Amino acid sequence: MSGNLKIRRLFSVIALALTVVTIFAFAFQAFAMTNRPLPGQDITPPAAPDDKITPRAIGVEPLPENEYNIVSEKPTPQSAALFIGVNNFSEDNGLASLNYAVNDAIEQAYVFVHELKLIKPQNCILCLSGDPATPLVARQLKLLKQSGVEVTSATKPKILQSLHLVNRLGQSRQDIVVVSFSTHGFESKNGVYLMPKDGLRGFLDDTAIYSGTVKESMSKSIAGKKLLILDACRERIENTKSSGSGAPMSRKFQHAFAASSGFATLMSCSAGQYSYEDKQSSHGVFSTFLLKALRGESPADERGFITVGSISEYVSANVGRWVLRNKPEVPTDRIPTPALAGAEIARRIPLAIGKKLTDQQIQKARVEYINYYPPVEPVVNNTAPKTDSRCVVVINNSKAALRSMMTTELKQTFQKASLNDFEFIEESSPLDTKSIARHLQTARRDHTETLVMCAVETADQGEKESYGSKFSYYDASITVSVYDVNTQKRLHNFTASATRGSSFSSKAQQDAVTYAAKKIAPMLLKWFKDNSRT
Repeated sequence: MSGNLKIRRLFSVIALALTVVTIFAFAFQAFAMTNRPLPGQDITPPAAPDDKITPRAIGVEPLPENEYNIVSEKPTPQSAALFIGVNNFSEDNGLASLNYAVNDAIEQAYVFVHELKLIKPQNCILCLSGDPATPLVARQLKLLKQSGVEVTSATKPKILQSLHLVNRLGQSRQDIVVVSFSTHGFESKNGVYLMPKDGLRGFLDDTAIYSGTVKESMSKSIAGKKLLILDACRERIENTKSSGSGAPMSRKFQHAFAASSGFATLMSCSAGQYSYEDKQSSHGVFSTFLLKALRGESPADERGFITVGSISEYVSANVGRWVLRNKPEVPTDRIPTPALAGAEIARRIPLAIGKKLTDQQIQKARVEYINYYPPVEPVVNNTAPKTDSRCVVVINNSKAALRSMMTTELKQTFQKASLNDFEFIEESSPLDTKSIARHLQTARRDHTETLVMCAVETADQGEKESYGSKFSYYDASITVSVYDVNTQKRLHNFTASATRGSSFSSKAQQDAVTYAAKKIAPMLLKWFKDNSRT
């Protein structure tokens, strides 16, 4: 009896187990039916999170394989860059704020450092005033900081220190130095200026960044590839407090930077034009198309390179189309045409590799990029190469106002004689044998025919009383040396001097330089004509 009881209990346990198993089987089948994908439904598991910004995340569609290629697998050790973006001007309430200058600087830095890999993060500096306008650009800024990019304030001292540092870093002809300004630009009788965060519109000479300082610093760099990007004459923002903000680019402003020698200068517009900001892209219009060009939208040359020249043409065409679509009220002659200045050899600076190249073509292009700007070879049999610029004139004096006056006088004299193939460089450093040798080397590299070195010196002669009033007197002496770049020999020397007095010492000094310049300019012009150098 007891044995039968045990058997019945065993069968009961087995039956209970089968019941539980059956219930679980039906439950699993119901779950599977509920989560079965519909026809055509994508069941690819989501990708793992990634802290890196993808091309889609930074505002452009990802390109197919082999269509977005970096020009260098890693940057040269001493290549360097400075990107300046100023939205807010803390010391001058009359200056209109900008919306996207900070965005422009950050994303340009991101492209050169992380996408094109032309600049090591440790050799890149961002000078900013204001915050990113979009979360995506804010994330780019965070990644730039994490990778080692220095981010600092866009005050005048910080900008000048950073400018000196990045130009000093370029130590070989394989290096590239990039300097980019996104801010307001203004001019005074003494020159052309770019506005830092702490700039004052009424005191440009003392508080703004002088154009000659930027050119001089970049000219001293021995990097083989140099690029200056200027987006500085933005449209006036509505309801601003000052009519001094948002001035169009003047011819003087354009010429101040177009006179740069030895590197390429890319400007957002030409004389008499504004550059504009685009709400849709959260960038300046110029910067929007510059970034697209760098990312492969610009056509490549016969070597497979996207060069400074091709980028300029792409940006100019697309900025014009944007204005026609979005600013129909702008007169035809005021539609911005981004301008590129520089010798032909500088226009061919490669910044990226074109789309649809084979791996072999990409590797060949990268090798050619590293060897671009080879060392200057000696000229054989004294045969002068074809010149891109006939003459470079270097003005030396410690004061910007005096250099500017000398430059203006010479330019006016040459232009009246219909001589326009001259480039002018202003330097504050003293004129010595080293500076002459440096300029001769640069002139030969740029296929320049003649180099003119002008040293402007002044001496205080004290005060003298005349007709019951005291006058300050200054002597000005100008020494001009003309060199043949091909033979590296000095061809001629000129000197001129003048003395002038005024109740203000600064005016006496400037008047003396002006009169001495008026004497020297015709002498130099006559020499050029007599020696068939015009």
